Amino acid sequence: MSYPGLASNEATKCYHGVRKHPDLTHGAETRDNGDMKRRTALLMGFVIGYVLGAKAGRERYEQIRRIVRNVADNPPIKQAIDEAKDLAEAGTRKARSAASDHLRDASEVVRDKVG
Repeated sequence: MSYPGLASNEATKCYHGVRKHPDLTHGAETRDNGDMKRRTALLMGFVIGYVLGAKAGRERYEQIRRIVRNVADNPPIKQAIDEAKDLAEAGTRKARSAASDHLRDASEVVRDKVG
């Protein structure tokens, strides 16, 4: 294989089994043991960080859960939550009724056009 401006042996010089491509990699090696060591170290760093973060994350999660539970047990907050539930249920009933009415009207229109 040859490349413009290079002797054929320069295009794919090998150094200890590592191929270089002058046009595409600009001298970067396609395989390097140091690169593999860096990747392994990076992976180990991610694993250690994940394990430590998961432990700290669980503790923080439990702390937030306790705070939310304490706030939710507060009587004025309980009352506001109950009122919000009531409003949501009323809205759901109203939407269901409106959808049912529209469906009934649409079915009557279809029935009139078909039959």
